[in-house]
Amino acid sequence: KQWYQRRVAITAGGAPAPGPSAAPQPRARGRARETPDEGAPVADAPPTQQMANMNLGQAQPSGNNNNPPAPRYGTRERGSQYANPLLRPTHTPSEKGTGGMKSALLTNYYPINVRMIKPFYQYKVEFEPQIDSMKLRKGLLHSVEELANAKVIYDGGMLYIPIDVGSVKEYSVVSRRNEPHTIKLIHTSTVECGNSDQFFHVVNNIMNTIAQRYMGLDRIRRDYFNPNKTIQLHSHRVELWPGYEFSVRQYSAGVLLGVDIKHKVIRIETALEFMETTIEKENGNKTAVAKAIVGEIVMTKYNNKTYKVDDIAWHMDPTKKVELRSGTMTYEEYYERHYNIKINNKTQPLLIHRLKTKVNGVVNEKLLHLVPEVCFMTGLSDRMRNDFKTMQALAEYTRQTPDVKQKALKGFRETLTEKKEAQDILDKWGLTPHDNLLQCEGRTFPPEKMVIKGSGSNPNYFDCNAAKASFDNITRKNFVLSSAEINNDYAIIVPNHQRQVSHREREREREYSEVISPVLQVAQEFIRLAKQVGPAAGVKIGAGRVITIEKETAQAYITALT
Repeated sequence: KQWYQRRVAITAGGAPAPGPSAAPQPRARGRARETPDEGAPVADAPPTQQMANMNLGQAQPSGNNNNPPAPRYGTRERGSQYANPLLRPTHTPSEKGTGGMKSALLTNYYPINVRMIKPFYQYKVEFEPQIDSMKLRKGLLHSVEELANAKVIYDGGMLYIPIDVGSVKEYSVVSRRNEPHTIKLIHTSTVECGNSDQFFHVVNNIMNTIAQRYMGLDRIRRDYFNPNKTIQLHSHRVELWPGYEFSVRQYSAGVLLGVDIKHKVIRIETALEFMETTIEKENGNKTAVAKAIVGEIVMTKYNNKTYKVDDIAWHMDPTKKVELRSGTMTYEEYYERHYNIKINNKTQPLLIHRLKTKVNGVVNEKLLHLVPEVCFMTGLSDRMRNDFKTMQALAEYTRQTPDVKQKALKGFRETLTEKKEAQDILDKWGLTPHDNLLQCEGRTFPPEKMVIKGSGSNPNYFDCNAAKASFDNITRKNFVLSSAEINNDYAIIVPNHQRQVSHREREREREYSEVISPVLQVAQEFIRLAKQVGPAAGVKIGAGRVITIEKETAQAYITALT
């Protein structure tokens, strides 16, 4: 029996029959485990029509990128991530203004003193036999004493090193499983220190390496978070992970390390709980469950990694066997053996994540299967966004005052200073971040005045709220100077999307000949509010028209307007 059969009565033909599956392809992870790169077994694709239509072929390499053309500076080239951005028009002599009053400002940037004089070297790295696991490749590189002492930076394709090891050099290494490997370094270019994409690419990789390896931060997509300083909000069933977003770029003030405060929202709700709630609400509709969870981001706390849910493998459960190097085991056995996690629900379907890896310019795509019971939902649900108390509780930590934010930014620099290994890497590469945030001079302007309709021909003037830069209350309670009478001369065009409704909703709406689409309901609510709010500001708004279109194409909108 499938997991969902305990909750609803499945009609004949309602459940897909599991088809034959090929043996999964194991992938090495790290230097001690036979697990895949992302922390869970890789298995075969589910025999569904949706997955059958996917193109899982290998992408062809797009040419030789070893010597990219030199970028033009002043404007940021397409694909140029770190080049000096154009901060003001070329005809403007200075970015400093003259109006208002001078104000001392503190930025979220740390100046970096670059002491590099000699160039550094870029090498293409080849492994024999080929290795998919990024962690294993990095581990083998750092097992070479010459490379480890040189504090090399490896981004998965290219290796950057401050010393010249020759045009071609090979190293023989042995993994923890006593498997021999050959590492081949091929010199591709020499990078001069200064304002270039390659230079800042290396500097940013240095900061990323320090954050992950020595500062106790976990990388989640492009940001870095500290799971050891989690903020628990149990009453709202969420927790916050504090973290940072940072990058090094060239600005008019020099080379700056920009740091911003981030927070990752983790719901205290597993993907299994989310699916169970949805399937009960939707009366067992599997399509509605898939629609609700596909596209969501889930986190596995046993390795602090996030995954996008691409599909549900209804035909698979934790008792499904997967073949690894050490032999065949079930997903249930895999989690218990490697992470000491016991799977309680043996019939839950598995989530599918399409895992893409790039080796030597070739993109490979495999399917990664996850057990919903060990996956936690991330981000805010619609219910949470509409809950004032939940948003207020989150705002206490995410909407920081300048003093609190300054303290958090200084904490980043202090952590960087305390770690001797991090300082050794920075010294090896000739980088010294300043101890204090960059200060600059800004200007404070007086609050703007809002001009509204007064008595007779004399308008009234109101000062806007300078602290909040808000004038909402003024416009709500007063008439505009002049307004057009809109009346019924407007139309709202909406797509005619139908939605799946539960049995309870269908009973409640059975007096209607058809179920009204949620988009149409929003349009009608907008018209109702416009008729209510408009006259209070002196704008006459009528009922208007709501026009539905079957397809969201340009021609459909043009036809509706004419």
